[in-house]
Amino acid sequence: IWEESVKKMTTNAIKAAEKSGGQLIYPGRVYKYGSTKNITETTPANPNSHQGRVLEQIENKLEKAARDKKCAVKILRHGQPYGPGLNDGLMGNNFRDMPLGKDFEWVARTDIPLQVVFTPDYARAVILYSELGTGSFDVLNYGGEKYPSINVFGLLLNEGAGAISGKEFNFNPSVHSK
Repeated sequence: IWEESVKKMTTNAIKAAEKSGGQLIYPGRVYKYGSTKNITETTPANPNSHQGRVLEQIENKLEKAARDKKCAVKILRHGQPYGPGLNDGLMGNNFRDMPLGKDFEWVARTDIPLQVVFTPDYARAVILYSELGTGSFDVLNYGGEKYPSINVFGLLLNEGAGAISGKEFNFNPSVHSK
């Protein structure tokens, strides 16, 4: 369902931008790089997951739309979003549920590096990026913050949540990988 939805949304966004003469700013993700260590705007894609392959297809479709002069496209790539205003998805659920004493959940191994982006910072970056005058197709990687593992990030979240709420939290990631 996700794959069909994201592809349809991309097609509709391209059509809307073409019809309105507007630019399209796409929140790209780093999943299309798989386990590549140092990612730049020109790093070749190396997806190692279904989601990464789909996101690579989406970015290729957007680049083609720009080349075909359907619309101007800017891709602002980022890591895993977290923070206020994120009310759905895994991270949103964790932020909602952790103060209730529920376990931090993750859908993959927790001992691998994690790149995250704080939602208010990313929102400001989108606004600034939208105001830059660039060509018909442009890509920028927003580095955000990097952690040596999801475990470290989760422990820091628990520490911060405990400091704010006065409660003690236990970091017990429920791993749901297949």
